[in-house]
Formats: sequence, structure tokens, C-alpha cells
Amino acid sequence: PYFHAAWERRALGVTLTAGAMGAWNIDESRHARESLHPADYYASSYYQIWIKALEVLLKRHGFISDRDLAEGRALDPAAAPKRVLKAENVPAALARGGPCNRPVATPALFKAGQRVRTKNFNPNGHTRLPRYARGRQGTIEAVREGFVFPDSNAHGQG
Repeated sequence: PYFHAAWERRALGVTLTAGAMGAWNIDESRHARESLHPADYYASSYYQIWIKALEVLLKRHGFISDRDLAEGRALDPAAAPKRVLKAENVPAALARGGPCNRPVATPALFKAGQRVRTKNFNPNGHTRLPRYARGRQGTIEAVREGFVFPDSNAHGQG
């Protein structure tokens, strides 16, 4: 990653370390960033967005409270993390990543080379299908193994 200032390096490190606690997944983290109020999102730098989303996640999962943030120290009881990432384990944890592939019991609905049209819908929640691609035709380029569906995984539904 490229950093403009030292605090940005720390912002990424704190975000990755907090994610390693196991309270949320990468899709919920992305959803927290994408769900910031548009005025706040567009007025923020890249790593400011990451820190603001981390604040949302830490509050949502009971690790910090508004009072803690206002005072700059822990005042309220906090949730216990599922895991703690120790410094000596960081390189291995980053190299391992978080697998997203899933076993699939049914055959793929489409084949490589098949023409398809994406759904034209306006979901209430998170989606990886951007508005500009909805209702558009395309061709299946390849069929891969099964993977987690980020739209539902962002809400803990795999």
C-alpha cells in the first residue's frame, strides 16, 4: 500500500488487527465503509474512511461506546474478542488471508460462453452488482469454484 502520512499506515494496521479479532468479516468491513453517509464519505480521505468504518464496526460489536470515544479512554464494559493477533503472527496471518471459497453441492447455472443478462434490481442492502451493470447483457467468461456471496456475507449470512 501507498501511504501519504504515518497515521495512514497505522490506520491500516489497526483496521487489520481489529478485523483479526473475528467479530466481523471482510464483507461487513467493506459494507461499513460503503455505508458511511455520502457527505462524510466524499469529504474523507481513503484511510479516514477506513477509520470511520472501523469506529462503526467497533461500536456495532460492543468493543467501544460513544462515551469511550468522547473521553478517549475505556469507560464502559467491552465485548471480549474471539481472537487476539500477536505481533509475531502478523506475517503468517496476512499471508494466509481468509479463504472465501465454499463447497458447492449443485452444478453451475451457466457455462463459459453463454450470454446472460444481469438482474435489474434496487436492493435495500449491500450488493456487489453496481448500478451501471444492472439489466445489462454479457458473456460468461469462465466458471470457477463456489465462493462466498459478499452481499449476504456482509450481514453474517455467508
